[in-house]
Amino acid sequence: MRRHSIPILALLLTLPGGSGFQAAADIPHRYRAASLDGRLAQIESPADRRLWSTWAYRSGAEYDIAVSVREADGSWSEPTFLGANNQANEIQPTLAADSVGNLYLAFAVGETGRIMLATLRSGSSTWSAPALVSLETERCAAPSLRVVGGRLVAAYRCSSRVGIADLPLLPPPAPVGHVGQEGPDSFPGASESGAPLTR
Repeated sequence: MRRHSIPILALLLTLPGGSGFQAAADIPHRYRAASLDGRLAQIESPADRRLWSTWAYRSGAEYDIAVSVREADGSWSEPTFLGANNQANEIQPTLAADSVGNLYLAFAVGETGRIMLATLRSGSSTWSAPALVSLETERCAAPSLRVVGGRLVAAYRCSSRVGIADLPLLPPPAPVGHVGQEGPDSFPGASESGAPLTR
């Protein structure tokens, strides 16, 4: 993991949950945040200027991460839900986007204090399986994401320290005509065992 200067870390930690703000017009009407829902985080993709919104959505006895996008005509997509019906509380989502439109979504899991990261490749409609960013042995919260240069920087607060992870961006798309495995992409460096992406 690379070390980053104090100003970058300070910037990340002063924006809990990303550049979140809440307004009634900024999410689909039937999913407008109720008093039990979490704070809204948003980002505009630099690739196509679409506005992405995410929030912790109260669904029955648990919180799931809801994600919706506002299209060019002003209409909102029906939300995609991460963690639906898994008996865990996914909370405090934050978003980042790189220059080609790949999306990065970090969130905390309330029961375990783990910080997880999912990705959505530009042009895809399927999020990757969330991968662990924080250490398994500590409880953390309040993730923030920023694309800095050609890297993704994740910061989060833990009980005994401030965590920071320097991660690679998703690789560029394969050339047209490339034959490869279909399906959602996992984040670079993620292991099938659920080990942290970086330490």
